[in-house]
Amino acid sequence: MATIAIRSDVPLPSPSGRGRRASKYPFSKMEVGDSFVVNDVTARTVRSAVSVFQRKYDVKFAVRTTDEGIGVWRVA
Repeated sequence: MATIAIRSDVPLPSPSGRGRRASKYPFSKMEVGDSFVVNDVTARTVRSAVSVFQRKYDVKFAVRTTDEGIGVWRVA
């Protein structure tokens, strides 16, 4: 087994940018009654993003398929 050398003169590198990234949807900017429509993704994709945001921030959204695309409304 190889020995592991302990070093005390190596500075900690800055974070690589991995981890949490901002949502591509404007959930955090929405007030109750606001809505937006997207049409370049599936309803399943939008519902998944809504679900994660709702659980994390204790807000409520409704997602509906409309003639324009996938609509998202903040309801609480």
